[in-house]
Amino acid sequence: MRERLREYMAKRRQQDPDYCQNRQPHVWDDQRRDGYHRRKAIKKGASTGRPVLLTEIASRDDWTCGICEGHVDHGLIWPDPLSPSLDHILPLSLGGPHDPDNVQLAHLRCNVRKGAKVSMPYRGGGVLPLHTGSKPGI
Repeated sequence: MRERLREYMAKRRQQDPDYCQNRQPHVWDDQRRDGYHRRKAIKKGASTGRPVLLTEIASRDDWTCGICEGHVDHGLIWPDPLSPSLDHILPLSLGGPHDPDNVQLAHLRCNVRKGAKVSMPYRGGGVLPLHTGSKPGI
């Protein structure tokens, strides 16, 4: 199947050299991000609630990383390590819901370091990964 697709794409590029260049890149907006996480949650058997929108979560969290408590710059975009990302406090892979109450704003780097670990709240209003060490650095 993949080989047939490769052959088709090669033939298509020969016929129209600008074929791939004319395609619009996928925009990773709030609606697309929410749909992706909803599908992922459903596959894992987790519940889905209200839509989770990055702009709403960021405003709610005052553009502060829930893991390291650092400021998250809204002008940065993926793949910048300090760009904003959504962190599921109880990961979808462990049955956590895809709901605004289970999501916090985080730096991409902090979120990747945390991975699919369960977090616990602390007095700052953010969360710390459950491990024996101190907070992860940025």
